[in-house]
Amino acid sequence: MMSLETWKKLKYNSKILLILKLKLKTDFGTYNIGYSSHEDFPTIPVVSRDKEVVIGGTDLKRAIDQTSFAMSKEDMRPAMTGMLFEFSSDGLRFVTTDGHRLVKICL
Repeated sequence: MMSLETWKKLKYNSKILLILKLKLKTDFGTYNIGYSSHEDFPTIPVVSRDKEVVIGGTDLKRAIDQTSFAMSKEDMRPAMTGMLFEFSSDGLRFVTTDGHRLVKICL
C-alpha cells in the first residue's frame, strides 16, 4: 500500500505501474501469482484453413534431430537456445545456431 506522503511526492508526469496479482489460498499455503491483462498482448490473427501445413511426425522428428544439436545450451544467450520454424511457399525451414554452428534444414 502506498502511503499518503509518498502519493503527495509524485510528480505530475510520474508513471504508475499497476501490478496485477492473484492471491491463491489452498490447504498447502497462500500463493501470490502475478499476471498481465489480456490488453497487454497482441490479438491472435485468424488464419484460414487454406494456409494449413501438414507434416508427418517422422519428418518433424528427423528435422528436429538434425538441427537441435546446434542450439546453444548457454542461458547467457537465450536468443540462440531455440529453433526457428519458417513457413514459406517453398516449404518449412528449420534453423538453429549456437554462435559457432549454423544449421538449416528445409522440408
